[in-house]
Amino acid sequence: MSGSQSNLSDRPDAVDASCRLPVLYLLAGGLAWLFAGLGLALVAAVKLKWPGFLSQCEVLTYGRLEAASRTALVFGFASQMGLGLAFWILARTGNTRLPVSGIAFVIATVWNAGLTVGIGYLLLQGSSGVTWLEIPRQISPVILAATGLLSLVGIAAFAARDGSRSEPAQWHLLGALIAFPLLYLTAQLALLFFPVRGIAQSVTHGWFSQGLFLLWLAPLALAVLYHFIPVVSERPTASARFAPLAFWTWWILAGWTGAAEWIGGPVPAWWVTVSIAAGVLLLIPIVLTLLNLQGACLFSRSVVLRFAAVSIISFALWGVLTAVTSLRCAQSVLHFTQFGVGLKELFLFGFVAPALFAGVYSVVPRLAGREFPCRISPQAHWIFTTGGIAVMTLAFLVGGWIQGWQLASPEIPFGVVSARLHPWLLVHAFGLALFGFGQMALAANAAWLLFECVKPLKDPVIALFSTTASPVVGK
Repeated sequence: MSGSQSNLSDRPDAVDASCRLPVLYLLAGGLAWLFAGLGLALVAAVKLKWPGFLSQCEVLTYGRLEAASRTALVFGFASQMGLGLAFWILARTGNTRLPVSGIAFVIATVWNAGLTVGIGYLLLQGSSGVTWLEIPRQISPVILAATGLLSLVGIAAFAARDGSRSEPAQWHLLGALIAFPLLYLTAQLALLFFPVRGIAQSVTHGWFSQGLFLLWLAPLALAVLYHFIPVVSERPTASARFAPLAFWTWWILAGWTGAAEWIGGPVPAWWVTVSIAAGVLLLIPIVLTLLNLQGACLFSRSVVLRFAAVSIISFALWGVLTAVTSLRCAQSVLHFTQFGVGLKELFLFGFVAPALFAGVYSVVPRLAGREFPCRISPQAHWIFTTGGIAVMTLAFLVGGWIQGWQLASPEIPFGVVSARLHPWLLVHAFGLALFGFGQMALAANAAWLLFECVKPLKDPVIALFSTTASPVVGK
């Protein structure tokens, strides 16, 4: 039997069986790193308001906590959970078993071990000093190798698909799996191992940071939305012809948006101008994507569609704000304020995280063979997560906007501007805690589901170690 024929014979349960171990491991690891990153971020947020909090220990300084939090959330949570969902989507849409699933599990274990050692080293010895590349260069090759190998597993799953027509979700995943290892490798070489000099460092860093968000995390989230919204809502894509246009315009424009934050800096003027135009034109693929994903609804009975709706709304809001802040007049006010931090949090917590949660609520029951046991927990998870996203992002967006206008006024001393920002820092910390509290509902429900899956094995194990005497035959 040929390879394509064997793929066609794979039933959904066989495909799920091949994905079960690596996908559930990646999703569980992503959830664990989410808690770790949120805990570190919450302590850092408290120290931003009260610098004396836990100041006796150099491991818990604000800079190290913030760097460790960023690394845990982007590489531990979003990247790992996105990879798990990517493997399942590629296998299911391609109607093929996930290649070398056992090896993928081992590689994912190495990824988590390297990330654990890297973040521990970061907290004890300090970071590399490069944002989004804070893991020391002694550890980063391990994560780079694991990243490349896991990407190859996903690419192999796409290549092994049957002869059916590819889907938008597959396009985004394939692009992300190719782009991310190349981005990470280039940034490691140019910024850590063989650092370029002068302004080239800022240019390379801006290119990598934008690529990390727009060419890695965004395609993972978009793939989840493109796959699960039509399936769960039972409404096909509104206009299939918009999907290729949205895909190509996104991938062409997203890589050019990195220089907008360097307006007024010593970078080539033409690059800044192109970056501004790309940031504004990025609204085109965003609008086309919104036209295609109309099945999501905030008031749906399905928690999958509600999380997807939060992700889409945040994506649209982020796109509008990115287009506005790409302009020189806006950057002159908002540069060096908390507005930029709020915009990144809107992207990560508002757009990427809800899309991943939607995928978790759809994939985990299929792989576990049963629904989540608690019906109230998903609703509580959605409520607290949405509330936390709204509070913490609005705190930095509104507070950063006010901070920018006050900094631009020569009549207001800098100390007064900092003091007026403190209430917004407290509101942001409250929103972060609210978001973290919502994740406890997901963790509790997942633990309950795991217990329900393991429970059928309880009686045989107890019987194996039982000391009860067997009845004597014939007595």
